[in-house]
Amino acid sequence: MKYLTWELLDSAQNGDNPKVDKDWGNNCDKYYAEYSKIKKNLPKKLVQQYEADGFHDSIITTISITSDGFQRKPTRNISVELCKMWGATVYYRGILLYQDVSIFCADMSHIKNNTAIGEYLYGEFYFDKQERFTHNFIFTDRNEILIKCRKIVWNEIEKNSIN
Repeated sequence: MKYLTWELLDSAQNGDNPKVDKDWGNNCDKYYAEYSKIKKNLPKKLVQQYEADGFHDSIITTISITSDGFQRKPTRNISVELCKMWGATVYYRGILLYQDVSIFCADMSHIKNNTAIGEYLYGEFYFDKQERFTHNFIFTDRNEILIKCRKIVWNEIEKNSIN
């Protein structure tokens, strides 16, 4: 994470501190300035969902990696299923599909037995000169995932198909 770092989050947890509040605001402004430049490269459905709540407090229920390994130059795809609910009310459920993945880094060293895979806390999107997206996100339990890929798609699962 470039802007919403663990150091900044830890400082924010330690109570009222005008300097931390200012740093938090400055880093959010810097990130959203960068995000506003790249969001035109992201699919419209993904932008709408991300801007609605940033996936904040969504439960990650599935992470899967697939490969078309029989090709001459195989590609890998990663899907991350997210569900936002409160009690019995489901606000959304969907899959972030990362296509043609070149980097996948996951620090899951703080996984707990009493949760799903994790609870999405914050995430940042980047777009580089090689026309690759990076999505870096952190969990409430201090785990972190970074995925670099050619394309990202948001597929919402219809609410009537949710168990």
